[in-house]
Amino acid sequence: MINIYTINFVSIIFYYILVSIANRYVKKIENFFYCIASMQLFLLVALRNNSVGTDTYRYCEYFEGIRFFGYTKEFGYGFLMKGINFFSSDYRVFLFITAALSIIPICIFIYKTSSNAFISLLIYISFFYNFSFSGIRQSIALSFLVGAVSVYFNKPKLSLILIFIATSFHYSSMVFLCIYFKRYLNVFLNKISILSSFVIAIFFLSPTIGEFFIKFFYSDYTISQWGSDNYMLFSTGILSLYLFFVLKLNLHKNFSNTEKLSFFSMQIAFILFPTISHISNALRLVNIFYFFSTIGFVKIISFFDTTSKLIIQIFVITFLLSFYVYLTAFTGDLLRLHPYTTYLSR
Repeated sequence: MINIYTINFVSIIFYYILVSIANRYVKKIENFFYCIASMQLFLLVALRNNSVGTDTYRYCEYFEGIRFFGYTKEFGYGFLMKGINFFSSDYRVFLFITAALSIIPICIFIYKTSSNAFISLLIYISFFYNFSFSGIRQSIALSFLVGAVSVYFNKPKLSLILIFIATSFHYSSMVFLCIYFKRYLNVFLNKISILSSFVIAIFFLSPTIGEFFIKFFYSDYTISQWGSDNYMLFSTGILSLYLFFVLKLNLHKNFSNTEKLSFFSMQIAFILFPTISHISNALRLVNIFYFFSTIGFVKIISFFDTTSKLIIQIFVITFLLSFYVYLTAFTGDLLRLHPYTTYLSR
């Protein structure tokens, strides 16, 4: 099914093909097309009507009523709403500003840190982008968290401040403190790999640990009715992927600091996923760490030779396109993405 989301995705693939062909002749053409792709992602979220996205209408109602009723949850998000409302009570201004805070920092982070910005951007669109239409608070929090990762090695105090700001937008961001304190553990990733493998084994045997952990952040969680066979199947699959990444990480040492931190975040995600995958809404916690697979996974591709790299990229793009078409065409109603309308049209 053709829709605006699929057209947007395919256009970015087209940009990447153009960049791959023209990059050898025209330098900095990648910057131009990446900016266009980023602007498309931003405008699609910024110009949406309040009917697009599961929680968008409710967010807009909170925004328009905050002057009279206040906001009693995360104080950072409440402060932002009051600040915007001071200048304009129009929900369209609110959606535009929150979209800028949600999308632009992510695109900048990917461009500066990824070994292949376009592939990373496609991964981000496939697995995380659609959530930004509904999860405004957590999307903004994620932007502050990627900022925390960006300055982690040069300005650790600022990194900690950004984590706390992210927590003020969504309490689940508090779990990202484990990334910050890794600095003081002074443990290399290969040692962390051994430790986290042991932790995974414990969590396999004790899934209730995850339930208790999630309840701290989500009081309205529910346990889904997955059978033990499905649970173990997913756990085994995630563990296999985890071991693959750890193996690659130990074979290659030429990682930047940000890439090492991205791999560490992925390892935490692989620990959490088997533990809480059977809990409704709990995957939001995992996604905080899984986001950094947009950097780590692409780095692994760069280790292959030119021919293998091309084949892998074609396979990855084909898979991502198929997955995203399915996601938006057949499950888009779960996030109320259809029909897409803008507030520019009545």
